[in-house]
Amino acid sequence: MTGLVLALAWIAGVAAGLLPVDTGWAAPLLGGAALVAGWIAGSGNARLVALALATGLFGLAHARVVWSDGPPDPLAGLSGEVSLVGRVADAPTLQGSRVAFPMIVSRVEWPGPGRDIEASSRASVLVWAVGADVEYGDLVAVRGRLAAPRSRPGYPEAELLARRGISHVIDFASVRLREKGQAGAWVLLGRLRSTLEGALRSSLPEPHASLAAGIVLGARSSTPPELRSALVATGTSHIVAVSGFNVLVVAGTLGYIVIRLIGRPWALAPMLLTVWAYTLLVGAPPSGIRAALMVSLAFLAQAVGRLPDPITTLTMTGAVMVGWDPRLLLDVGFQLSVAATAGLILLAGPLAERLLALPRSLREPLAATIAAQLAALPIILGTFHTLSLVTPIANVLVNPALPLVMLFGGLLAALAPLPGVGELLAWTTWGLVSWLLVAIEWSASLPSAVLYTGRPPSWFALAWYGMLALWAAAGSGDVRTVIGYRPTLRVGLGVAVALVPATAVLAAPSGHTAIVSVLDVGEPAAFVRAPSGRTVLLGGAASPSQLTASVAERLALWERGLHLVVATRPTDLQRVALAETLRKYPAQLVLGVSSTDGALGQSASSRRGGGDTPGAPALEAGQVIDLGGGVRVEIVDVRVYDDVPAVDVQVIVGDVAVWLPSAGPPSGHWREAAAADRRVVLRLPAGSEGWLRAAPKVPWLAVIPETPPRLVPREVGTALLLDQRTYGDVEVVADGAGVNLRTARCPGGTQCPVAPPMSVDGSEEP
Repeated sequence: MTGLVLALAWIAGVAAGLLPVDTGWAAPLLGGAALVAGWIAGSGNARLVALALATGLFGLAHARVVWSDGPPDPLAGLSGEVSLVGRVADAPTLQGSRVAFPMIVSRVEWPGPGRDIEASSRASVLVWAVGADVEYGDLVAVRGRLAAPRSRPGYPEAELLARRGISHVIDFASVRLREKGQAGAWVLLGRLRSTLEGALRSSLPEPHASLAAGIVLGARSSTPPELRSALVATGTSHIVAVSGFNVLVVAGTLGYIVIRLIGRPWALAPMLLTVWAYTLLVGAPPSGIRAALMVSLAFLAQAVGRLPDPITTLTMTGAVMVGWDPRLLLDVGFQLSVAATAGLILLAGPLAERLLALPRSLREPLAATIAAQLAALPIILGTFHTLSLVTPIANVLVNPALPLVMLFGGLLAALAPLPGVGELLAWTTWGLVSWLLVAIEWSASLPSAVLYTGRPPSWFALAWYGMLALWAAAGSGDVRTVIGYRPTLRVGLGVAVALVPATAVLAAPSGHTAIVSVLDVGEPAAFVRAPSGRTVLLGGAASPSQLTASVAERLALWERGLHLVVATRPTDLQRVALAETLRKYPAQLVLGVSSTDGALGQSASSRRGGGDTPGAPALEAGQVIDLGGGVRVEIVDVRVYDDVPAVDVQVIVGDVAVWLPSAGPPSGHWREAAAADRRVVLRLPAGSEGWLRAAPKVPWLAVIPETPPRLVPREVGTALLLDQRTYGDVEVVADGAGVNLRTARCPGGTQCPVAPPMSVDGSEEP
């Protein structure tokens, strides 16, 4: 019990240390004081509380030290076209038609005179290139566009890369090999992994090869999009990620063989060696390391004659890992792995007791699946905005075959070149993987297999995990021994159950606030929420995932659709992105121009007239859509640019206007919009540096460029210049008394005010 409490305190302290609050020397000094107090307190609960407080404060101090700024970034100040030299720091991964690999920079050759970079600075960049044939350890010269990583809803790239120590990204790179890498241990492991994956892909057809490679080796870069979507819809994505299940299969299979060959006393060393060799072979992801540590601790406990406690083992493993790298707490994969494992340990048993009517072959896997899903639910809803309703069915069908796929798939990867043996293993593996594919595709095809939700509030996660913790505690003999009052636990459980829906309701959007969010999706687009509750999407994006995630982030947990969508630039890519967004979040009305017939036109015709959504069946210049509460959408112009229709839109909130011009030079109709003498928030169209020179002048202007700020004309004299690569989404918030401007990112944290509040009549508030 003491180890569990101290491990939890350490993790909580490390998590607190990641918050943007400078504690200075306060944390270690207070930790030392708490440690002394615990020593003086002697034994009992007082001492445990003091030790837990000290452990948490030391964890906070540790995280602040690790998280603190290291040496100056030698690439700071560089952007745009660069030429760098460095070594490939990890095995390249194939992402569609492009190859991605991290590189540790050793020299900047351009711009300016060449200069070497100290190895101690560990300046790392992520390189995206087409057709680059490089391996781990190779010395390469890279030329391309350097930029800071850019987080967007659904994909926090900057945070993910920061955890790997990567501070910059190079897109559209050309890569030249300077020198082949030395054959070190990591290079040999990477080559072995590539060889084994190649054997699977040459022996099996698609999508069997990708699924088998994912299950056996954790390879996910080449998974077909259709298969990836089916895995997400059925909640079975974990089978293609290295997790505790994979490590347990390897450990169990090896243990069964080794114990019978050399006996249990001598089996510990080869079992530990094999578990860690497999973990390193598959790339040592956080979930794999966590599983390997837990299995290793369990083996060691058995070797010394102790019965391991799973939840204590999990907590101490997590404490060790976040102590080594505090940023793991920000890794979604690590969060899902730990949450699902805790759910299996704490909830699977009580759930199985409530499913006694089912046969054991169904009861145990069903209870395990539901337990893992319940434990990971807030993370899944908050990150992916999906809830699979067929996960229990899919996992019951899939799980029995996974150990066999790992066994025969692993043998096939190793023995594929052997004549006769390779063919037999290939046919066996093909049959097993075919069953998995049939089960996954059938489950995904069931009606309402997946629900697409909005984002739950942060308090929802706290209430949910409090409810699960009290539920697990109510069924724990150890907890009841310490607390002694089971009725108290039941009352607490009832309160937690009531708080779960209450947190979602209390976080509902206010009926007195209007919000216009200029989305960071690469093209002019905005999400509007009127005080009436109506939700509107204006514009689109080239990326379906970015647009869908941006919409989901702004919907309440229970909202599953939009009231209105206005398509402003129906290019092929934007039509695909809007169609995917509408598939997940249907709109009552879709407005566009003639080119939106087809995928978007079907959505519009099937929903036109539904509900009380305002609007008209077609767009034309001068059209006004009143959303209520002083918020309206105005169609400034409908034109054709580069043979594609272009719709210019503005959103009026009080005396503030949000301009969303489409591609091309500014329409003359913008002069009429400027005549209203409103304050303007302008989202520049991509690649239109000259737009502002020809645009009408307004009394106050905030410019949101997609391109770097240096490309925006200097003579504009804007009050604010907000580069979306830096600031992300920009929100205009009107609460009836005034209008505020805030951004999703800034040096001080998230949702940062970036301008003085503006009153509804357009004047700045004192």
